[in-house]
Amino acid sequence: MKTDTNLLLLILCLAKGGCWAVTVEGYAGDSIIIKCKYDQEYTKHPKYFCKENEFSKSFPCNTLIQTEWSEGRFSLYDDKDSGYFKVIMNKLTKTDEGKYWCAVDIDLSLDEYNEVDLKVREGGSPTTQVTGCVGGAVMMKCSFSLKYADNKKYFCKENSQGPGCEGIIETHVNDQWRTSDRFSLFYNTSGKFALVKIRGLTEKDAGKYQCAVDIPFAGHIQVAVDEHTEAYLHVEEDPCCEQPMHVNAVVGQHLNITCKYPNRHRERPKFFCREADAIGCRYTFTSQDSRAKTDPGLYSLHDNRERRILVVSFRNVTKHHGGHYWCGVEVNWESGGYKAFITNVSLSVKGNNKIVFFLFSALHLH
Repeated sequence: MKTDTNLLLLILCLAKGGCWAVTVEGYAGDSIIIKCKYDQEYTKHPKYFCKENEFSKSFPCNTLIQTEWSEGRFSLYDDKDSGYFKVIMNKLTKTDEGKYWCAVDIDLSLDEYNEVDLKVREGGSPTTQVTGCVGGAVMMKCSFSLKYADNKKYFCKENSQGPGCEGIIETHVNDQWRTSDRFSLFYNTSGKFALVKIRGLTEKDAGKYQCAVDIPFAGHIQVAVDEHTEAYLHVEEDPCCEQPMHVNAVVGQHLNITCKYPNRHRERPKFFCREADAIGCRYTFTSQDSRAKTDPGLYSLHDNRERRILVVSFRNVTKHHGGHYWCGVEVNWESGGYKAFITNVSLSVKGNNKIVFFLFSALHLH
């Protein structure tokens, strides 16, 4: 980085036809994703992000982060294919307010830069804490502004060993599931939220994720801020997180299936859903309203909190009941939480041998 004086910066502004100062807002305790655009001719040049120092004429901008760095709360990732670099500032505080430069280090010349005026407001939302079981699945909900309904949505995992957020899945299409390996993403236009499902959880999946909307650069504005929410995923091996369960039943049987769950979910609503495919798993009620409403002809739920088990009762098993199910729990789902799919249940239903023998005997006698 150069140590150009304010006079040299003024000359650069005039050469560029004016310097554009962009005001961006973040919230205390949250992170912010700032994208800084640059000319393609500078693709191979180092990039840096610095905070203006009004008390020094020799060093007008103190460098906070440089290309491919991750330093404390700051990281910088250069997306050369897209022609911009992305700065992530974590755990914002009021002291972070001020003027910053998104800059390109130009050899033997004045640096190319854009000015960013950061304001930090109170009232941000904390990172959502999500807990899943090894071998299970989780579904997270991310809310966005309606005005970004047609923008690209993406889901990424922050790199604990360096800068950037590793892209996992993205979509430009609304109201349809997009799947990549174990990850699925869906944007609901009517509800203004995205759903992200991760299946086959492993301990390596643990970490911090971002669910975000890509905000494009507008006109001459060279800075954009992606709207996003954050979640930290914990993946654990718990004795209550059982291995897949295989249950055999016969037509007409009264069947009880019991699923264990961790103590932290004792007071939360439980569900029993049937897989429609690798993504969908539908249910119409939870354990908290099962006494008032059961699924006619299918099953009822009873949550035994003392023993920490969910009891699923089929009154009269039919061939239709055969299939794959999940026992799970809702965690603040209506207010932007998540669902944890804990135990996978495979139910096989066979015909009643007594009935078959009776029919065979009756036909033989006639």
